[in-house]
Amino acid sequence: MNPRDRTYLIHIRDAVTLIRQYTAIGEQAFMASSLHQDAVMRKFEIVGEAHVLSLLSES
Repeated sequence: MNPRDRTYLIHIRDAVTLIRQYTAIGEQAFMASSLHQDAVMRKFEIVGEAHVLSLLSES
């Protein structure tokens, strides 16, 4: 694994950790909080971007 891919995996791991933290407030509280929803959406974007960049580094 090249160092760049390792960095992308760390970004994914960190984003998933934060998603779990942000959603630990429970479904009802999460659905009532646009702040938490926006934070989780942003972390999913980071996961997607890191995944795409790791695929591009294979090329």
